[in-house]
Amino acid sequence: MTILSSLILVLLSVVSVFSFTLRQSQNDNMCKTMGSILCIKEELTIIATVAKGIARTSSEIEET
Repeated sequence: MTILSSLILVLLSVVSVFSFTLRQSQNDNMCKTMGSILCIKEELTIIATVAKGIARTSSEIEET
C-alpha cells in the first residue's frame, strides 16, 4: 500500500467518524416524531457534506 493510499484511507476514516459524531449530536428524536422523509433528507445532507470534504481533501493531495 502506498503512502498516498494510506493517507486517503486515514482521511476517509476521520471523515466517517466526524460524520457519525455530527449525526449523533443532532436531534435524534426528529426522525421518530416527524417521519422518515426528514430522516432521509438529513442523511443525504450528511453524505453531501462528507463528499465535499473528501473531494477537497483529494484535490489537496493531488496538488502536493
